[in-house]
This record gives sequence, structure tokens and C-alpha cells, in this order.
Amino acid sequence: MTMSESLDMSKHNHQNQHQTPDGRADAASPASKEHDSPIRHQEAEVAAAEAPMKKDLRFWTMFLAIGLCQFLAALDATILSTALPTIMGELDSGELYVWVVNSYLLASTAFGPIFGQASNIFGRRVLTILAVLLFAAGSAICGSAGNTVQLIVGRSVQGIGGGGCVVMPEILICDLVSLRERGMYAGILAAAWTVACLAAPVIGAALAERATWRWIFYMNLPISAVVLVPVVLLKQRYPHQGTLWQRLRRIDWAGNAILVASVTSLLLSLTWAGTLHPWSSWRTIVPMVLGLVGLGGFVYFESGPWLSEPTMPVRLFQNCTSAAVYVTSFLHGILLFWVGYFLPIFFQAVGAASPMRSAVLVLPVLTVGAPAGLLAGVATTVTGKYRPWHFVGWALTAVGLGLFALLDERSPLGWSVGFQVVFGFGFGVLFTTFLPALLASLSDADVAVATATWIFVRNLGCIWGIAIPAAVFNTRTDRLVAALPDAALREMLVRGGAYEHATAASVGLFRAVPELYGMIVDLYASSLKLVWLVSIAFAVLGFFLTFLVEGLGLRKTNDTEFGLSPPQAARNEV
Repeated sequence: MTMSESLDMSKHNHQNQHQTPDGRADAASPASKEHDSPIRHQEAEVAAAEAPMKKDLRFWTMFLAIGLCQFLAALDATILSTALPTIMGELDSGELYVWVVNSYLLASTAFGPIFGQASNIFGRRVLTILAVLLFAAGSAICGSAGNTVQLIVGRSVQGIGGGGCVVMPEILICDLVSLRERGMYAGILAAAWTVACLAAPVIGAALAERATWRWIFYMNLPISAVVLVPVVLLKQRYPHQGTLWQRLRRIDWAGNAILVASVTSLLLSLTWAGTLHPWSSWRTIVPMVLGLVGLGGFVYFESGPWLSEPTMPVRLFQNCTSAAVYVTSFLHGILLFWVGYFLPIFFQAVGAASPMRSAVLVLPVLTVGAPAGLLAGVATTVTGKYRPWHFVGWALTAVGLGLFALLDERSPLGWSVGFQVVFGFGFGVLFTTFLPALLASLSDADVAVATATWIFVRNLGCIWGIAIPAAVFNTRTDRLVAALPDAALREMLVRGGAYEHATAASVGLFRAVPELYGMIVDLYASSLKLVWLVSIAFAVLGFFLTFLVEGLGLRKTNDTEFGLSPPQAARNEV
């Protein structure tokens, strides 16, 4: 055969071959093509997954549901701040009041990572529905509670669902848009979170005073129903692997049990420390040691060869960027609650503001933080750069905390507003730029567990964000209280009493004795000054850790097996 004949035959064969998506020739007959159609359909789905998600009505409907889901979680995380005294008075809660708040925080922190791992096994849709249903069930239990124990049980169930309502929207966004785009959409979600935080104290106070506190929980039911409709109706892709029993066996049951027990023990210690028991008490030390040892044991267990699908794979922490982002997110969580709890104390104990007015006076942090986060998110999407925002955010956060230390009873209102603007801008830009940096250093296959772990680490920081400043505050007041001339007053303010009585009503009882009243206000102002000075160290540490974060490229495609099903596939799904 001549060379020309060979070329002619090759050309003839090529014309009768089918070209596969990767360019390989496939000499398939028409009959075989019909048998290959399911494979072609799967290949088309994979190609659709890797292409940018079209922002059609289905996308925006799902995004609205995601936003409402996070809105629910944010609302109930803060709504009790102004209504709690009314609720506790009606239910005669006594010392159990602290668990009405902490049970929600504990459950949402401990169970969040479980939603991340389980969503890889059962799909995002099932876990999102489960989270919303648990949240709604917990809300119904709380609304109908006849005593404090029932209320705490309801808050615990609500917290489990709330943990999923925080984790699942973040994971769903990662499925719907590329890493390059996520900053912008994360900024929108952060704005929804901020609106909820702004509205929650006002809504809680209004319902408690003018209707009934039970509607604080009952109003979640119709909102949950609205969230469920698009999540149920819009089909989502996920790899169907194995029977139900096989998938249940893939869950890291032992690791999750260790994690829940460790976080519970740690939170018990931090809740009791400085209030029910001194920091030096064995009742504080033993559960703290058990919790910390348990977390260490959890890390060891997760790194073992016996786990094929750990809740928190050790590989998430094995590159410099991801490890630095996790640590800085932990610091960010500490400062979130640090400021959230102690800035209102300044306005109430030093500024003589009522609880409602103090909620209004801290609005500058939130009203600036949300637009700042959105700005940083959009800028990250446009430029693909997140690292500069980390430096700017931590620098302004440190400056803002330092400025808070200048506040006392003689400070003009404009100072507190301006200082909050500085802090709020810096803190806000960090909210939306941590996750892109983290996921840029990991593969798309780790999106769910990495995101759930990130939220867990931040929430763990929030727990310490109450305990650390409270310890600093109580230690300082215990030293300063010795200068007070009244023995009964000294006894009232020592061993955590100053924190408990840090309200305008309690401090105002001594207005009739101006000299004594001035000494009490000075005590609070001086103690808070030390609280703010100590907080600067955490922001400075975050700034320097940012040098370990690499400026990696943000992927413009989304290589995932999850996300919304293509319209045709969704119609064919049962």
C-alpha cells in the first residue's frame, strides 16, 4: 500500500468515526451510540458542572432561599439579647438562664461539621431540608415551652438545625458559583446576616413587651416554610454511591461523638468560670482539661488510617495558607463576641444607656461592617486578590480596638461612633475574604468539609470570645473593688458580680450618692480599658499570621459533582 492510499483510507475511517468529548476517535455503530446515550448524558452533566453556573431564575430562587436560611440562623443567635429578662422572669429560670443562650451556641458549634461531612454522602438538598426542619421543630418547642428545661431542650434542637442553616448555605454557594465569584455572593450573604443582627434585638424587645415572647420562636415557622419550598422543588446533583446502609456507615460517628463531647465539656467550663465557680475551682478546671484533651484526641482520631472519610481531614491543615486562615478565623471569632458582648457593657454601665438604647448605640459596627464586607467581596471577585484585604482588615481592627480603650464616661458620642466605624470596616472586610483564601489552597473535593470546619473554628473562637474578656474584666474589677468604701457594694461586685450588674439600672441605684456613683463608673471604665488593650494582641497576631497566607489564584471554573441539576435532567428526575 502506498503512502497516498494509506492517507486516503485514514481519511475515510476518520469520517466514519465518532469524535468523543476529549478528542479521541470512537468507531461506534448507530446501535452502540444509542447504548452510549446515558454515558453521553453523564458527560454532559460533568461538562455543565465545570462550566460557570448560569444565573437564571432557578439560581436566584435558590440563592434567595440560601439567604433566608442564614437570616434565620442569625436572627435566633441574637434575638434573645433584649427579650431574655422577660422570658426568664415569666419562667422563673434562676441560674438556668445562661443555658437558654449557650445551649444554642453549643449545639450549632458541635453539629455544624457533621452537616458538612454528611452533605458529601447524602447530598446538599437532604441535609439542608433536615437543618431547616430541625430549626423549625426547635422553634415550635421553644414557643410552647412551659418551663426553662423545655425551653433549653427546644433551643438545643434549634441549635442543631441552626448549625446546619449556617453551614449548608456556605456549601451551596460554593456549589453554585466559582471560587472567583464567591466573594461577591458571600458579601451579599453577610449583608443578610447583618440585617438579621440589626433587626433581632429590636424584634425581640418589641414582641416581649407588646405581644408575647413566644412569637419570637413561632415567627420562624412560616419563614422556614418559605425556605423549604425552593430547596425541595429544585433538584440538585450529587453522586449516588451505595445503599442507605452503606452511606450511613460512611459517616464518622465516633469522631463526631468525640467532637460533641469535647465541645460540650469545654463550654461547660467556660460558662461556669467566673460566674458559678471561680477559675481556680476544680469544677471549672476539670471540664476544661477534659474538653481540651478531647479536642486533641479528636485530631488524633481524625488523622488515623482507620478513617476513609473523616469529619475534619488532617489534610485541611497541612498547607501553610489553610492553617493560617483557620487560626486567623479563630481569632476573628474571638473578637466578634469580645466586642459584641463588652461594647454594650460600656454603653450601659459607663454611659447609663438602657439595654434597648445600647443596642442602638452599637449599630455603627454592623451598618459599616456589612457594606465593607460586600465591597471586599466584590473587589476580590473583580481582581482575584484577597490578601491585601486581610492586611487592611486586621490593621483597622487593631486600631479600632485601641481607640475603644480611649472611651470613658466623658467621651462624646461622636467618638464612639467614629471608633466603631474604623473597627467595623476592618472587621467587615475579613468576614468575606477568609473563605476564598482557604478554598484556593484546597481542592474542590474538600469544599464541604473545609467550609464546615472553617465555621466550626470560627464558632469555637466565639465561645472563647466571651470567656477571655470576662476573665480579664473580672480580674481587674476584683482588684479595683477594694478601693470602694462600702463593704456591701464590694461584696456585690467581686467574683463576677461586676459583670452581672453591668447595667444602667444596677449602677444607677447609686446615683443618690454622687461620689460613690462616680467611683463605680470609674471602676467599669478602667476595667473595660484593660479589656480593650488585651484584645489588641489578638488583632495584631492576626495581622502577622496573614504573612503566611499565600496570594493564590481563584479558580474561574467549578469542578464539583454537586449543584443544581441541569433543567432537562431535573425534569427527568423522580
